[in-house]
Amino acid sequence: MAVVNFRLMRSEPVPVRSPLIAMGDSHIGCSVDTTVLVGAQNTALPAEPYLLSWFKLKYIVQQQRIDTLIVGFGPHNLSNNDHSKFLDAGWATDRLMMRAYPLVPVGEVLRSSFHLKTYLRTLFMQFCLIPRDSHIQFIGQFSGLGRKFHADHAGSVERHFLQKDGTLSPVSEPGIAYLDSIVQFCMREQIALYLVATPVHDAYRAEIPEAYRIVLRNSPMRTGPLVLSHRPLRALPGRHSFRQQRSPERERGAALHPPAAR
Repeated sequence: MAVVNFRLMRSEPVPVRSPLIAMGDSHIGCSVDTTVLVGAQNTALPAEPYLLSWFKLKYIVQQQRIDTLIVGFGPHNLSNNDHSKFLDAGWATDRLMMRAYPLVPVGEVLRSSFHLKTYLRTLFMQFCLIPRDSHIQFIGQFSGLGRKFHADHAGSVERHFLQKDGTLSPVSEPGIAYLDSIVQFCMREQIALYLVATPVHDAYRAEIPEAYRIVLRNSPMRTGPLVLSHRPLRALPGRHSFRQQRSPERERGAALHPPAAR
């Protein structure tokens, strides 16, 4: 049974048919309307960290040529909260591991912050019990908000920037490293990359922790991809890696993959 499912997973075509794709979390999923951006395909899913976006990009380009990529880029994308969900048994099973197991190499799982018991249980459930019709659960679509605006900025700020004990979540060094890999890959493959900061309410923006504002203000991305936001657009000419300085954490991130993972 495991061999049958594994072969199906390896041969399953990815449901992406557009050279212009968007990926990221629910901010992109609710914002990049593919009925307006004609010809685009929105693959975003809630709480998608850069780790999954990176491996999803690599998976897609094996079957579909991409010439333009839109990726979410806001303060909350740099928070360690989404990355740390790989350590949460509930989140890891329901929202991340089911997406990750066809994408992320076992070697990367072992060296990353994955909830190993949940990962192994996911492999057993998906490969060893019954034949699966599909193993691809990492391709989303434009979803829209589906409801009127309501003032929930306090809960959003807490969810994005605070840990369970109420302390400030650190900026994700692995997240920055995986974003760097996306930038570098797009440079190599001549893919036009747009980092998009979606509009947020003024009340939410006012409560973004200063630590994250400092990171964005001091970002090494003085040159590089085109960065789009709800503020005046600014084109950043040339090419530049997001990763400016080496650090032990970034060395373990995606920026310096072993050859097998590149």
